[in-house]
Amino acid sequence: MSMDYRQSTSHDEQRKLSILLDKLSCAIHEILGDNLVGIYLHGSIAQKAFRWNASDVDFLIVVQSEPSDDAKRKLLDTTIYLSEFAPPKGLEWSVVTLADCLHVSHPVPFCLHYSIAHKQRFLTSPEEYIQHMKGRDGDLAAYFAVIRQCGIVLYGKPIEDVFGPVPNDFVMDSFRENVADDDTPNGILNRCRYEAYRQEGVLLSKIDGAQWALKHLPADLHARIRSAIKAYE
Repeated sequence: MSMDYRQSTSHDEQRKLSILLDKLSCAIHEILGDNLVGIYLHGSIAQKAFRWNASDVDFLIVVQSEPSDDAKRKLLDTTIYLSEFAPPKGLEWSVVTLADCLHVSHPVPFCLHYSIAHKQRFLTSPEEYIQHMKGRDGDLAAYFAVIRQCGIVLYGKPIEDVFGPVPNDFVMDSFRENVADDDTPNGILNRCRYEAYRQEGVLLSKIDGAQWALKHLPADLHARIRSAIKAYE
């Protein structure tokens, strides 16, 4: 696939990312078949802020109906395999139904979720993981909003046919969940993004949010923000 990457990645890293995304798209389509509505990139890739050594690969898998446990296991096994070719921070995705994308509630229901933070839990007890890794996720409203603004269709239907309007208070609440009591570099950068959205209604990447904060937030915060940028990069 061909994409425009403003990201500070080398030509070799761009090539590796493109190959990875192609493999993901083909594998997910093969597993889910006609149940698959589409695969949608959000996060740093969609916001043109991807850095191979600092970013993960974020995407949503949209389906007509909840996949079978067998299909879920195949999705997870494929993810573990393809993680060997992924950036260090890995792959992060959720499976959501078309109905829940078109008519957004908050927190948004999801059928399955995976991130590198859950890798060992899945490997230790795959059946237990599949049975319990579903519910509602407060982050998804913000992800939906990002996809509506700048998401990338990796496979499937156009974004406007899949993702309905996301109420502003859902997005605000989504952001708040990521900034509460978190003084890590990630938490500080997310707080910058939150302030940008709260004050101006713009959805920014972590780095772009930090650059916005350096222009708009009080000077006594700038040292911490610059330190967070340095740690992230």
